[in-house]
Amino acid sequence: MLLRILGYLCQLCFIVGLPIERYSGITTSAPSTNSLASSYSQTSWYLATH
Repeated sequence: MLLRILGYLCQLCFIVGLPIERYSGITTSAPSTNSLASSYSQTSWYLATH
């Protein structure tokens, strides 16, 4: 979903003539410290990527 949004944003910037000059590349897979997210470290995506 995020990649789709970024694609739309890039297209919009191109259409209106706004250059994209920088991208940090910083991402995170750590969710909120909310107690409802406490089991994230046991999910398949977390185990496959950490």
